[in-house]
Amino acid sequence: MKSKPLQAAGEQGISWFRFTLIVGIAGLLGGAVALAMVALMLWLCQRCWVVDDAESHGISEVQSSRLGGVAVFLGAIAFFVVTEWAAVSTNVSLSTFTGSGEGLPVYMYYALLIALVGLWDDFVARFQPISRLALVLAISMFAFLSDAVPMTASAYHWLPLGLNNDFALVTAGTLIVTGFVNAGNMADGANGLLGIVGISFLSVLMTYDSASFASVCIMAMLIFLVINVATGRIFLGDFGAYGLSAIIAFGSLQLYASGSVSVWFLGSLLAYPCIEMLRVIVVRAFRGDSPFQASNDHLHNYLYELLRKRGWNRIVANSTTGCFLGTVSALLPASLALLGEVDIASTNFWGGYFAIYAVLHLTVVLQLERVLHEK
Repeated sequence: MKSKPLQAAGEQGISWFRFTLIVGIAGLLGGAVALAMVALMLWLCQRCWVVDDAESHGISEVQSSRLGGVAVFLGAIAFFVVTEWAAVSTNVSLSTFTGSGEGLPVYMYYALLIALVGLWDDFVARFQPISRLALVLAISMFAFLSDAVPMTASAYHWLPLGLNNDFALVTAGTLIVTGFVNAGNMADGANGLLGIVGISFLSVLMTYDSASFASVCIMAMLIFLVINVATGRIFLGDFGAYGLSAIIAFGSLQLYASGSVSVWFLGSLLAYPCIEMLRVIVVRAFRGDSPFQASNDHLHNYLYELLRKRGWNRIVANSTTGCFLGTVSALLPASLALLGEVDIASTNFWGGYFAIYAVLHLTVVLQLERVLHEK
């Protein structure tokens, strides 16, 4: 059966001006590979398979492709291949940018396995939440048992003696990865939000942990963001959200194990998905609702709803919501660290920063709930 364009009633296609702007920005950022990614994602936006129903995120009003993560994955591979070819052809070492001569961190393979769990859910769409959770838990635990990310006891010297042992650390690591995978997936509905969080973290990881593989991931994510923010017609989907979130979670624990970063800096960098997931779990527990079911009771849903009630266009409202929350929650602390304004090992500063952000986050949620209920 021939695929039909993904268009809601009355929804117009991408204007020539917006198309030209997208192509121009993408071409400047990543050249031919970026243009190929744009073509792929625009093509995916026009397919009627592997899509979200309108309003499934509570933040959009048009069917959208769930295969943005696939485009990012293929784009990252293409960026790597092209830069490696350029390095060989010009006899110029590009290892700083491509990771030439380096193997991928072992945890990347486990992140891919977790991403495949999400891909299965993208295509089948009947994967029960408990089944997904069990698979992600199992993969995460095996990653730690195989020492893909060493849970070095010396890095957790601040834990009470009874908890600073291999069993407790492996269990904690497994729960952290599984929890963050679900937290990241929660944030995927807001245009730009998870992408900005991912780019912010990967930039820090590349700088402080010499994870040069992150550069091609950043390039692919930037091109995805151009389409995601400009059109709202493609999301990372479970494959992309699970995979990116797993990389962030494993990478955070790897970075912390190096002893050069404060746990409060990581908390500040990843504050939005972490705090929002914990908040929603607590709220649902008091209401007697399941914490595993999708719902529209997140901060990004509330902010989007407020902007829509004030007459904002759906794409502008969604993209403003995602980019604003991603910038203040992740890009700001990442910039402070990358510009050398604050040491990432400063426990006092980042502990205070995280506390202030948490208070502001919860206050804004309460205020938005009050305003929306009054309306």
